[in-house]
Amino acid sequence: MDESDPAWKVATAALKSLANADALDSALAELKPSAKDIARAYGLCLTTSPFAQTEATRLILNARLQVALVQEHVVAQERMGRTINVLTWVLVVMTTALVTFGGIDFWQKWRGYR
Repeated sequence: MDESDPAWKVATAALKSLANADALDSALAELKPSAKDIARAYGLCLTTSPFAQTEATRLILNARLQVALVQEHVVAQERMGRTINVLTWVLVVMTTALVTFGGIDFWQKWRGYR
């Protein structure tokens, strides 16, 4: 595994955070890892020698992974919310047009225009 890999850097920061709690926050602020990088770092903590020695690194990365996934979920919900609002607006406009044209058709038949 390459030490310049973002997952390696995140796993190293998690290991260093056992002694210094601010180390992980500063490393994550600097690296800005994706959820995929954090998941790969978690995998490193399961299998790779310097990180697999303690359960604490896995717990730290598990918590960070959950936070990253929730943030991605919130972004996806906001994007879908806008889409649903547009589709609802289209549905309301089409329903209004259908009711209007149906009313005009009924009125024409009732008055004997057709």
